[in-house]
Amino acid sequence: MTASGTLAGGFQIPNGTEIAPNGHFLGVNTNGFSLSSYPAGNGTIGSGNAGYVADIPGDGGLALFTTANSANFNAINRVDSVGFSGITGTSLYFEGGGMSPSNGLATASEHSLVRKISLLNGQPIDSDSNSADFQLIAPTVSTIGGRPTILGAPGPEKLESQVVRNNLMAPSLIEPNAAAASDPNRVRVQTPVTNGTYGTLEVRRRYTNNTNSTVSRLRFRIVDITTLGLPVELPSQADLRALDSGDTSVTTSLGNLTLTGTTIEVPPAQPNGGGLNSTYVVNLPGGLAPGASINVRFVLGVQTKGNFRFFYNIEALP
Repeated sequence: MTASGTLAGGFQIPNGTEIAPNGHFLGVNTNGFSLSSYPAGNGTIGSGNAGYVADIPGDGGLALFTTANSANFNAINRVDSVGFSGITGTSLYFEGGGMSPSNGLATASEHSLVRKISLLNGQPIDSDSNSADFQLIAPTVSTIGGRPTILGAPGPEKLESQVVRNNLMAPSLIEPNAAAASDPNRVRVQTPVTNGTYGTLEVRRRYTNNTNSTVSRLRFRIVDITTLGLPVELPSQADLRALDSGDTSVTTSLGNLTLTGTTIEVPPAQPNGGGLNSTYVVNLPGGLAPGASINVRFVLGVQTKGNFRFFYNIEALP
């Protein structure tokens, strides 16, 4: 949909398609999608579940309808939409006045618009106001169309991808006799590292598979983090960057534990470290059986010291 309200193109979700709770259906431009090698699931990559050819203008919008008949594209058949405020001639392709800037984002650079996630339940926020519900992120922070970006990365999800299972993989402390913010559950190291001028902050947690199936893939999607480009919301706000880490061991009251390291999933390349919507993945050789647990370490580079937030969704694939 262009700014003048002219239909550009789209794709159809086939009848009978089953999208799991918290699941996704991925539509991509068959001539321009550049993240097809982003991991999607076991033996699959991020190529789309459906494709379209006509380019979506940088100042346009998208809408999901219950019908494939464009003659019936109307408010009654519209499920959801997102677009920029400069769209004229129709209000079908944006909600709540649309996003800024009004003339869209035409700059040819790696960036993504992602929906905000509720910290109460881990679910997408949909207040029917595009400007309030979406954030602009990029692996290299800049200003696009007059709008500043937040450090982060695209992370396309499809039918075969892991889904959010916060309730079935809830974390516990690796040391139940210590506070969550105390060693060894959380460790602060002052030694500078790349993308961590003031050292690192490490969060350690245990995850137990409370599903009825072996989990074959496990990753953690950052849904809120105080990082580069995020508007200041806390006094003395920190700038944290998600970093790769390897396996290590630690002694606790539960015995000597192995902590499994995490890796930031690519593409895209994230030279400044991971941020909003970046994903950590852990290696699960043989999978994680029902009732089994894994101890995980998340390492964050401290680029600026201060008060911080760090929240993630747990995505698992049985």
